[in-house]
Amino acid sequence: MDKTQIAAFLKAFKSFAVRPGGWTLVPRRKNLESIMEMGITIPQVKAAILGLKVTDYSSGPEADRDRQGINVWVFGAKMNADGIYIKLSDNFRGDQAKCLSFHKAEFPIRKPFKESEGGK
Repeated sequence: MDKTQIAAFLKAFKSFAVRPGGWTLVPRRKNLESIMEMGITIPQVKAAILGLKVTDYSSGPEADRDRQGINVWVFGAKMNADGIYIKLSDNFRGDQAKCLSFHKAEFPIRKPFKESEGGK
């Protein structure tokens, strides 16, 4: 995977997410419990996603295990000193960007482009 492909995906995802009603967080128990535990709001989740950069990339695109023909991308971020695992879908059906996972990371998230860009 190269940085231009990651940047293109993030640009497409964000182009939907910035629109009113243009994004959704899948309301999985793990997502909602983690958000409540961290004491953050859904607008803060959206802001964290809109703030993702190429250096936050971890893996993908990989086939979605639940939906054929859809790919997922994994990113890592920090909020309140917590590592956050973020999984985004490249399925923009219904003109919506979909965040499948947003929860505390259960393991260190490998970011292959982080080290090469000064460890920001």
